[in-house]
Amino acid sequence: MTEAYIYDAVRTPRGKGKQGGSLNQVTPIHLAAKYGFKELATKLLDLPDARYAHSIANVDGLYPDQLARASGHQQLGCVLQNFREAVRNVLSF
Repeated sequence: MTEAYIYDAVRTPRGKGKQGGSLNQVTPIHLAAKYGFKELATKLLDLPDARYAHSIANVDGLYPDQLARASGHQQLGCVLQNFREAVRNVLSF
């Protein structure tokens, strides 16, 4: 199995502290969605802050479920969309 390491809040020196920095608004769930890491994405959804990270759009305005679909990972996109809708329903009560 291929190993993947994702570091949260990593920035290149040029982008550090800048709104338009290199990895601005890139969360681990966005990276998992983009590269189709379904197992990693589902594990990330179990973490306490998943509902917040999942509600962040990237610099292109895409949420993780949209990013997964745009990258050709339809099944992962469905999983992430279901999670986003469940969170929205829970928070609307």
